[in-house]
Amino acid sequence: MTGTKDNQRSRYTKKMIRDSFFKLLRIKDIEAITVTDICRTAQINRGTFYRYYRNPFDLLQQQREQLFKETLAFIKYRFNEGEHTILPAIFEVLKKEDAEVVKASLDRRYGGDFLEKIFASCRETARPYIISQIKWMTDEQFEYFYAFITNGVIGTISLWVSQGMNPETGELEADIMTIVRKSIEQMSQTAKLKEVKG
Repeated sequence: MTGTKDNQRSRYTKKMIRDSFFKLLRIKDIEAITVTDICRTAQINRGTFYRYYRNPFDLLQQQREQLFKETLAFIKYRFNEGEHTILPAIFEVLKKEDAEVVKASLDRRYGGDFLEKIFASCRETARPYIISQIKWMTDEQFEYFYAFITNGVIGTISLWVSQGMNPETGELEADIMTIVRKSIEQMSQTAKLKEVKG
């Protein structure tokens, strides 16, 4: 029973620290945020902060890592359930998460490589499905296709974050999915024309 209470207290304390950090991040660059700032906002002492984190950068990195693990686990779950598309799973997680966590995790100013890691981790999982859907695609063509799509998505979402995450996530998702579908359709039509001419 004591262990359960301690775990609950620990989760509550970490949430207070995290919420205070992201509150400060709205008005300051991370380089300007000190442990003292966080402790004052969260109304805790420095020893409590250092029990969980080394510094503000470590706090941010832990939040990123948690978001990465949650997203990857959800994508794998979707694949196991027969849903073989990566983007809807990513957006599903982004919509559920706190906006400040998402912004900080994706912001390149803080060295964010969240999306790069997600797409790199999913490449081989996605390969057989994508190749099965685009009959003409070879393994080599898949590499170029995957790089084209993922780098475009990463660039678009990074721009979205830098512009204040406007429009809303659902609208951005619809726009990106339309672009991806049109790209696949165009590539398929090009391949068919080559077959006819060949």
